Amino acid sequence: MKKKKIKFGIFGLGTVISARVSNIFLHELKNSEVTAVYDKNKLKNLKYSKMFNCQISKNSKDFYKKDFDICYISTDSGSHYKNILECFKYNKHIVVEKPPVLKVSQLIKLDKISKRKKLDFYVIYQNRKNKAVKFVKKYLTFNKKEKIVLVNLKLMWCRKQSYYSKWHGKWKTDGGVLAQQGIHYVDLLCHFFGKPVQAVSLMKNVSNRLEAEDTHTGLIKFQRADCMVGLTTALRPIDTSASIEIYFQKKSIKLHGICCNELTISNYDGTEANLFKKISKENYQKVTSGVGVSHISFFEEIVKKFQKRGNIKPLKAIETLETLKLVNMLYKSSEKNSWIKNSDKVKSRLGN
Repeated sequence: MKKKKIKFGIFGLGTVISARVSNIFLHELKNSEVTAVYDKNKLKNLKYSKMFNCQISKNSKDFYKKDFDICYISTDSGSHYKNILECFKYNKHIVVEKPPVLKVSQLIKLDKISKRKKLDFYVIYQNRKNKAVKFVKKYLTFNKKEKIVLVNLKLMWCRKQSYYSKWHGKWKTDGGVLAQQGIHYVDLLCHFFGKPVQAVSLMKNVSNRLEAEDTHTGLIKFQRADCMVGLTTALRPIDTSASIEIYFQKKSIKLHGICCNELTISNYDGTEANLFKKISKENYQKVTSGVGVSHISFFEEIVKKFQKRGNIKPLKAIETLETLKLVNMLYKSSEKNSWIKNSDKVKSRLGN
């Protein structure tokens, strides 16, 4: 029997839509269709309504009343909370771009609402689906007794001043390099090492003028690993790399490339080099921008889940609670100039 198409509504038509997601829905994702779009920008609203061949939505209420199964939210981060609340009022399932919200208390509250109303609430952290990342996750899972000496996270990107001319870089709408670009890689640390114990950090602006920061350095203590963090969008003129280096007693594993899409493994004594080169080649993905290529995997899982095709479990927003807590721990540390411990009540300037 032919499976019915899963209908998506898209709320917010920003950069990620033009850079990646529109192409996914138009040309890559099977068994799905976009039946409604909305953005407060009238030109974008008209453009994408025509692109997806759907009736234009006059306002958000008009959008939510249209026929679709899942609402994909890609507005500015600071608007996610109110967007999700409104979406739940219309009993729509949700998948939202990272971060799901900016405040820990908001995520906990929204999760309770979704459970009470029996609505799915997913989030996209696309780099979790990179081949290289999946290899490292599997390796760490099956080698838990192997001692980790040190972990080093570096994000070396460029965002010019024009990037911060609208909502980017403001505490209320998205924060700085940590909460906007770096959160992808802080999320990978939580994905790999679990619950952070405590954190300390410093922030500054080197090349840009913004409320938040374009450069962030810190230390994070997990139960299994201690991590050094260096994040910046102050480089010129282009993004250069995003890397996570894991140093064990006898070998190192390095995720690198523009968005951790490449893998390098090596023993310190030079043994097994040919095997490691083969593994690295098998897990390489070509990537041309920091958006990456792995959004498609998240949408495919959601479509399969709604079509009840196997035991598929897309990433629930609440499963990234530790990521959100860690971001707020680091920001709180830079405010207080001290170590901050993990807590469900941790909060910072982010979202205010």
